[in-house]
Amino acid sequence: NAADFTFHGSMKITMNLTQPSQKFILNAKKLEVTSARVHHLTTKSDCTAPSESITYDEGQETVTINFETLIKQGEVELCLEYKGILGDDMQGFYRSSYKDEHGKERIILCT
Repeated sequence: NAADFTFHGSMKITMNLTQPSQKFILNAKKLEVTSARVHHLTTKSDCTAPSESITYDEGQETVTINFETLIKQGEVELCLEYKGILGDDMQGFYRSSYKDEHGKERIILCT
């Protein structure tokens, strides 16, 4: 949303767990993960992380997603929904502006 300089999205990360795990640590600078779910492709089961179990380390620029149950090894999809702010610091997904040929300021969104 360019009007209030925010964005949101969703993604699926498919991976093969070589050992059981209860948490995932991902890079996440200036992102808020609003929901996290694991769909186990081998066992056809789902597990959702409670929102209070999603924690951030701003110094390391990571998010840790803790699940209440141990996720068995095998092929899984980590399904995330997230939101963020379109900053003007030229980092990540950001906003910038320019003046068009009529002198009107225009906003552009960049990575």
